[in-house]
Amino acid sequence: MDMQKTKIEILVVDDSSTNTFLLESFLKDKDHNIITTQLGDEALTILKTKKIDLLLLDIMMPEISGFDILDEIEKDENLKDLKIILVSVIDREDRIEKILENKNIDYVQKPIILNTLLKKINNFFS
Repeated sequence: MDMQKTKIEILVVDDSSTNTFLLESFLKDKDHNIITTQLGDEALTILKTKKIDLLLLDIMMPEISGFDILDEIEKDENLKDLKIILVSVIDREDRIEKILENKNIDYVQKPIILNTLLKKINNFFS
């Protein structure tokens, strides 16, 4: 899939409005369709009702964490091909290392280096 010609649907989930705004601005400039939310339950609703190609998912969030969202995604057969990039301040600890064994999941550490994020997105969709 050529990212220059095909828009991808990206859901950005982060409890920080600054982070969602930054990612939305950066990715819209790359001509993608972006949906943002700061709430885990809203993210799950969006994933179940819209065709999302890529999920940028913060791990450390109140109420419903990124790990909780991953658990729900794993249970849903319709989401088995969803590409996910975990975005977090936590280092790649054991639980993240285990999750990264899935070929549809990658990881970037905060603060996000936008060019690194873009390379990871390109890897999924090239």
